[in-house]
Amino acid sequence: MNAYSIVKAIIKYPFRFFYLIKVEGRENEPDAPYIICGNHSSYVDPILVTVSIRAKPIWIGKKELLKHAFMRWVFRVVGAIPINREGFDTAALRECVGAVKKGACVGIFPQGTRIRKINPEPQQAHAGLALIACMSKATVLPVSIVTKRRQPGIFRRTKIIFHKPVSYEEYTNISENPTKQEITDYIFSKVCAPFDK
Repeated sequence: MNAYSIVKAIIKYPFRFFYLIKVEGRENEPDAPYIICGNHSSYVDPILVTVSIRAKPIWIGKKELLKHAFMRWVFRVVGAIPINREGFDTAALRECVGAVKKGACVGIFPQGTRIRKINPEPQQAHAGLALIACMSKATVLPVSIVTKRRQPGIFRRTKIIFHKPVSYEEYTNISENPTKQEITDYIFSKVCAPFDK
């Protein structure tokens, strides 16, 4: 058992207890490799998803977090990929695509930053999601993190919804020649769907 597995085993039940996690669509989790695409409103979002699935996803995180010693340790343990949000980070892009091609599950929050207390909308997502998905030809698993106040909190009911996975063939055939932004909007609209109810 590696360090990631040990950490996940330690935090799994405390997080599921304190955040009152209820999982829907667990049967929709595909076999790796695949890409997780979720909405982002809290620093704990990657943990909430990780403790709710079988896979041990490699998350993409902003490079600024590496300024903190604890976060450097976390990135190293879980193999997280730091990304420079200023400009186009080709090195991080290549690393993400390479991880998927090697059989990993990679987690992305395509909004690019935390958007708190409002409903996620398709146009908030950045086209980098589709770029990574198309280059790796990976299946994408849309995941909705739903809470009453649109932000997870201790003893606040948190619903994690795994939607039906979207295959490479599906998202590349939504139109005759879809742009990367159109593909991203299509995938992320599935993440946003529960918030419209």
